[in-house]
Amino acid sequence: MKKSMLVLFIVVSMLSARITVAKLDGTVDNGMAYLLNRSLENRTVQDTVIFQVNTYGGLLMTAFDMADSIFRSKAYTIAFVEQKAISAGALISIACDEIVMGEGSTIGDCAPVMQGEEGPQILNEKIQSPLRAKFRLFADKNGYPRYLAAAMVSPDLKIYKITTKDSVYYTDLIQDKPKIVGASDTVIMVDKGELLTLTENEAKATGFASAIYPDFNSYKTKLNVPSSAELYERNWSERFVALIGSIAPILMMIGMAGIYIESRTPGIGVPGVIGVVCLLLAYAGQQMAGLAGYVEFLLLAVGILLLAIEVFVVPGFGVVGIAGIVVIAISSLLALQNFTIPSPELPFQEDILRINIETMGFALFGAFAITVLFFWLIFPRLKYVVDGPILSESLESEPEDCSLLEKIATVSKDLHPSGKVMVDGVEIDAQSEGFLILKGETVKIVGKRHGAVIVEKMEV
Repeated sequence: MKKSMLVLFIVVSMLSARITVAKLDGTVDNGMAYLLNRSLENRTVQDTVIFQVNTYGGLLMTAFDMADSIFRSKAYTIAFVEQKAISAGALISIACDEIVMGEGSTIGDCAPVMQGEEGPQILNEKIQSPLRAKFRLFADKNGYPRYLAAAMVSPDLKIYKITTKDSVYYTDLIQDKPKIVGASDTVIMVDKGELLTLTENEAKATGFASAIYPDFNSYKTKLNVPSSAELYERNWSERFVALIGSIAPILMMIGMAGIYIESRTPGIGVPGVIGVVCLLLAYAGQQMAGLAGYVEFLLLAVGILLLAIEVFVVPGFGVVGIAGIVVIAISSLLALQNFTIPSPELPFQEDILRINIETMGFALFGAFAITVLFFWLIFPRLKYVVDGPILSESLESEPEDCSLLEKIATVSKDLHPSGKVMVDGVEIDAQSEGFLILKGETVKIVGKRHGAVIVEKMEV
């Protein structure tokens, strides 16, 4: 009875097990992370997830998160290296329970690099240390040679291959030589100044790969992967996440410029719409990638609200408007990363924060440049495009406003270009056709747009 129940349990487990295939090709980015997490969702110990890996690497922080997701998964995970698992691809592969190599494929070379003035530079020991620790952790769990795994990260390690009668060891020799008895041969496997990259045969010989196959279809046939197996490829949302991630700083730059221009020219509409759409696109992409959350969206809303208060409640660009720009910039900065304050345990987060601060600095500079160009080249010409029909239509429907044309007024609140002027003892809303007219200066009323008069500075 017990034996029949055990057989029944095994049969039910086999029927309920799922085999999933996920294609991890191209750059390791937020879109790939989204795909990987989707393929691992709700998997059990009976399930198998096979990753088709073909990448030169990508974002370090994203690769850390992907590797951790694999490490925590209950499913049995297999990395099939089709052509290359380099850099971040090696980290993702070694996190898997098993590695299978395709013919002509390679794995390794995971030194953390950053683009500098002189080209790619390998990051220092402070960054290499936690990455090596990850490699050792995954290697120990999955039965890969831990010293060779570490040699994929740091070029200053010297790893030996020691052969005994019964086994082969890979070690730095300094610590392990006294433990190895009866060594018959010792050779340098990785010398200082080298980063370990293995071919498919080397990966099999050193214990990283369990097998080598001509291609993935051959492996699926050998493994009896059913045609009904779930296949996960990048869908439109993951491609959208990857695209937005690559242009997010540009979208944020245009967004901040558009919102600021709209705050200075209330009533035009187009800059504000463009600004909001660009920011929402950037934040939506980062939110789908797991970078932007409710805090970032809330800060964005607060920043826009402060700019609105500056325009409609306390006109004249001051503390409230500056605070709004600062809050939007902080929100945009946080949307570029999945942490608020760098963790001491993850020192590379400090470099990510520094890079993101530099990125936001360029974005703010770009937004400033767009704003200057708008008020220098576009805004002074808007009267020729807009003012004519609006002015004539307004004056026909509101004849009492005809008396304001050509009148001389005094600026009572700085025009940036929106503000207020005094005419005939009455303070009214006004917009200049330049960027700035200071309080106390004399202007002439030349038109009307959306409830505000258009003024020109009087030349001396």
